[in-house]
Amino acid sequence: MKNCTLILCIGLCMSLNMQAQKKSSSKVYLFKNYPSVISCTEAQLAGLFNYGSNVEVSLPLTSNLTLKGPVKWWAKKYSNLQTITLRLTNFHNILFSVSRRYDAADNFTYVGHLYSADFADGYELKKVGGTSYQFVKIETDRILQLCSK
Repeated sequence: MKNCTLILCIGLCMSLNMQAQKKSSSKVYLFKNYPSVISCTEAQLAGLFNYGSNVEVSLPLTSNLTLKGPVKWWAKKYSNLQTITLRLTNFHNILFSVSRRYDAADNFTYVGHLYSADFADGYELKKVGGTSYQFVKIETDRILQLCSK
């Protein structure tokens, strides 16, 4: 879990820090009309890993929120760690990255982020117990501040 979290944090910080160089006076809240917490299941997340690069993928989360776009990056870094990144065409091409980590007993956990430094908000994927996960709304400027310190 530490390796997976570290990889995601480093990648997030590098991406956000590079994009932070672009001066923006006022950022738009891309997800202002969506809930601050959105539930999803392990099965929904597992389905994302059934596709290869450049394949169009769709992840319906609520009646009015579907994450869809092509797989831009799919990697199996180690035998117990896989990561997929989608470019969400229905949300200004922001990136949605999800990693799946297996432990010694073949149990797995998902972590991920849905963000762009060009917008003021995004979502972080968190496990809430059993096979339940939630996308929790985040403010990207707060993350940028943490990464730039």
